[in-house]
Amino acid sequence: SLSLAAGSFTRAAMDGGGNQEEQQRAMMVIQQIAQATQMQMKILGKCFDRCVDVPGSELSKSQQECIWHCTTRLFDTEQFLQQRLQERNKAAGGGM
Repeated sequence: SLSLAAGSFTRAAMDGGGNQEEQQRAMMVIQQIAQATQMQMKILGKCFDRCVDVPGSELSKSQQECIWHCTTRLFDTEQFLQQRLQERNKAAGGGM
């Protein structure tokens, strides 16, 4: 998992035992985790706003289902778009 990898990389980098390459990898992993978390919160916020008119002390079953379906669709769409972008970048880079 990304968090386990980040933990081992950052410990090595912080202890001074890691070389420059390990430190760079650790920073990339941490950045990926931060970006993924930010994306998750953005999607959840959008779905909450769509599905919950007035927040109460609890979510109704229909609100929970709406948030579940909304987040699932948006996560799937986000993954699809990221994959398409990566494939396009590979194709553009391979053609050089």
